[in-house]
Amino acid sequence: MHGKTDNPAAAGERTLSPGERALKAIRDSQRGAPADSNPQKSNVSSRDDESFGSWSLREDAVRPDIGAALESNVVVTQAAADAEWARGKVEEVTAAAAEHDALAGPLQDDPLAGPLTDEDLADEPVDAQALTRQEPGADGSALESVGQPARDIAKAIASRLAEAIGIDPSDERLGINLAMIDGMVNGSFWSGSKSKVFLLNEFQNLNQFLGGDAYKFLVRAFGEPVDAKAIAEMTEQFIADRDLTKPQAKALRDLTAGAAGTVIVDHLKYCNQRESVEWRCDMFADDARMRLLEDKARIVLAHKPFEVRGRYEPEIVDDYKQHFTRFDEFLQFLVQSRFALDRKKCYLWILADSDWGKGFLLGVLGEMGLAVSTSMTEIEAMFDGRPVGRAPEEFKRAFALVVDEFKTVKSELKQLQSKITLSPKNQLTSEVEVFAKLFLSAESVASLVTSHGVEDQFANRMSVFQEIGTLVQRPLYLEVGNPRYFASVLNYAADTMNRMVAEMQSLGLEGAQTGAERWINGFISRYGLDTLHDRFSDSLPDVAADVLSWLYAQPHLLSQEGSGEHSKYYLPSANKVLDTYLNEHFDVSEVQTYRRRKPEILRLLSTDGKGLITRKPNGKHTKCVALMRPGCSGEDLAARRDASPADDSEEF
Repeated sequence: MHGKTDNPAAAGERTLSPGERALKAIRDSQRGAPADSNPQKSNVSSRDDESFGSWSLREDAVRPDIGAALESNVVVTQAAADAEWARGKVEEVTAAAAEHDALAGPLQDDPLAGPLTDEDLADEPVDAQALTRQEPGADGSALESVGQPARDIAKAIASRLAEAIGIDPSDERLGINLAMIDGMVNGSFWSGSKSKVFLLNEFQNLNQFLGGDAYKFLVRAFGEPVDAKAIAEMTEQFIADRDLTKPQAKALRDLTAGAAGTVIVDHLKYCNQRESVEWRCDMFADDARMRLLEDKARIVLAHKPFEVRGRYEPEIVDDYKQHFTRFDEFLQFLVQSRFALDRKKCYLWILADSDWGKGFLLGVLGEMGLAVSTSMTEIEAMFDGRPVGRAPEEFKRAFALVVDEFKTVKSELKQLQSKITLSPKNQLTSEVEVFAKLFLSAESVASLVTSHGVEDQFANRMSVFQEIGTLVQRPLYLEVGNPRYFASVLNYAADTMNRMVAEMQSLGLEGAQTGAERWINGFISRYGLDTLHDRFSDSLPDVAADVLSWLYAQPHLLSQEGSGEHSKYYLPSANKVLDTYLNEHFDVSEVQTYRRRKPEILRLLSTDGKGLITRKPNGKHTKCVALMRPGCSGEDLAARRDASPADDSEEF
């Protein structure tokens, strides 16, 4: 029942798509082969390796750029099916294509099918010397500094254009500029999650562009990597010489015009894909730059001097300095923190009266663009990797991170030393630098400064300015008004900090870092928290003595061994009992501080300085504390601690 059919598809043959017919016509014309008298009936067997004159389908099956370009300009609807068939055809016709290697060589390995290597163009070597005859770039950079990826891309572009318009790949008219290509390769990256190219513009902004616009803006940023005008002229000459049809001519124009962009953007997608950005600002650089690290892109900006918008009135500045006597030292703190390599001690707490002018000061810093305001809640979110409302661009030139209305201390503060990671919504993950850390409040912070002092970890890091007075009630402020007063202080701050920065820059990187470290150490010795408050560790013996008295007043909590003057007392369930004492004697914020020091308090309470360990009172193994005798003072407990430090066997 199965009769013979005249349907080529049914017979195992495939009719050439319009795009393939157009490409075949170009190939036949280029090689001088006779054109098919009836191209509408041309077909290719899906089983047999057929060639048309000197043209083989295999030559274009591995050139999706040519096939797709022609197909999209002729019959878009058939492109997907044809491309799928062609991919299968490649494997079938390998042997038949061998006799055409002289012509098909440059097409057999698409340089965009994977990373560009020396083998990609081995069939038709390109004259590297000819490619480097172009000027290296406007900056006069030496060609020797051009990386291998740029050279490989140049070869791929040359081969693609040579194959399309029948010229030698080393033809100088192509105008291939290695320096421009090298700039694009090293100065931009592709985000797979965003499907965009990222690059720095001349204003030191990190811009992002969709793939279709990427090459246009790469050219704007780095320059034209080829002589587009010359290539267009050669394309028109080729079209005229071969008398191509309008669809063929349009497809060829699109191919040659997009050759460089296709190769370059595909390289960025394959080799320069990054999903994380590291922001830096080089205080000694003249220009911004980008460096691609193994798994992220580092953006390095150049410092821009602060804008001085006009002259300041000395009498206003003097009046403000009478109100904020350490204003110059405050500005110096910001500058020195910016140059310090280790920013562990670059914390400053401004404890000032209500209406002192904290908002005024933050307004000055904000207008200068050197402060980022945040909150403890946001800081916690940053360290947890949760989305936050702060963008990395806010930090890129900031000298200070500011927490206004500072009310509580959390352990995350200790991590705010040199850098922090941001995960802003709908943006790439970014790592930014943190320099000075400013905390402002009108009231003391109980979790930072307790009735028994300040914790050592904060005393070692944080300085404090205690300020009094009301800015808005100063006679000169009332006389000249806020705008005029603010403008003078702003211009003075910008001018002064510019001079301070210039002085540090004159020392060079190492000299500035060393000088900043010394200055910060001197600053904290003058204004450290322990200059106003006792260290918490110094007060713990007194706290332990109070706990000891409380315990002996409640003998039901203790376990006794022996009697009379030979009695020994032990505290079982020590952690639970100590929590009870803390909750009864301290407020909520202080309780958290003391809980972190429970092991130390228990060591102070113990006779051997070992704190809570497994012991054997009354012959029974129990985890407990062997208590000091009743009536011991804080000095007694401290002396015992110093005489018998805890060993490594202690348990908590």
